[in-house]
Amino acid sequence: MIAKIIQIFSLTLTFLYYSIPTLIIGLFISQILIEGNIIKKIYFIGRVFTKIANLPEECGLAITTSFIEPRMANIMLVDFYKKGIINKKELYISSLIDAFPAILRHWDSLLPILIATLGFFGVVYFIILVLIGFIQTMIFIIVGKITLKSRKYKEENVDKKIRLNKDVFYKAFKNTLKYGIPIIRDIIIASFITSFLIELGFFSYLTEIIKNTAYSLPFSVEEITVAVTQPINYIGAYVLAGEFLNKGILNELEVFRSLLLGSVLSSIPALRFLAPYYMGIYGFKDGFNIMMISTAVRVLITVVFIIIISLAL
Repeated sequence: MIAKIIQIFSLTLTFLYYSIPTLIIGLFISQILIEGNIIKKIYFIGRVFTKIANLPEECGLAITTSFIEPRMANIMLVDFYKKGIINKKELYISSLIDAFPAILRHWDSLLPILIATLGFFGVVYFIILVLIGFIQTMIFIIVGKITLKSRKYKEENVDKKIRLNKDVFYKAFKNTLKYGIPIIRDIIIASFITSFLIELGFFSYLTEIIKNTAYSLPFSVEEITVAVTQPINYIGAYVLAGEFLNKGILNELEVFRSLLLGSVLSSIPALRFLAPYYMGIYGFKDGFNIMMISTAVRVLITVVFIIIISLAL
């Protein structure tokens, strides 16, 4: 029993070690970009999304920020919601629109690994992932277009002069503390709950069910091997897929299908890391809802891609 408790606290500390320092650094940098007016230089990107989706103009600033730091974008949305600038439906839609910027933002960490293991086809696979994120974003833009009332937008007339002085850094530091402390509190609680569920075997049980289901699919043994490796070690899955491709055991479409299947299988284990993030920023109820909606829609889109590839084989 004591060993279990120690393990739960150890896992919690591991979550916090990998999440809190980067969160604080990201918050501070993002606040400098906002307070220094740097983000408004590319404000037009988010404005396009908000106009199509009938979202308030403030959401455009958050969506623009998501291309640089998705966490800060989500924090901004929560702040707008708490101040009454946006309602809950607008909060949900704006957050779910971030799927495309979020995956695009990972190019610097994911693309080099894919190129190293799969070469040109790694680039193609990354484009497929970006396309899935883009489709997810478009789905929620359409949801906003249909469910939100049309609104008139002012002509874009924002101050774009960059300011970098001690007042900007002071405000950035002050806002980092303002936003960071309650988020860190919620992340600690969510991390502890997640660690408890891990030790209870909850995620392992769900993962095992999904793996057993995968073995019943009409895919080759090699494809299933790549797919079930991905939730354990995604780099290992890419290396394995690259080896099968180079040896001619799997063709290009089969590699894409196996990796996409692996991304579906990874959805449940990924909740272990997503839960503290979403619940820390949005609160437990809204964080859980947004996380599950985003995960479910992404999985459904990925399954459609798998079906399309299977029909092409």
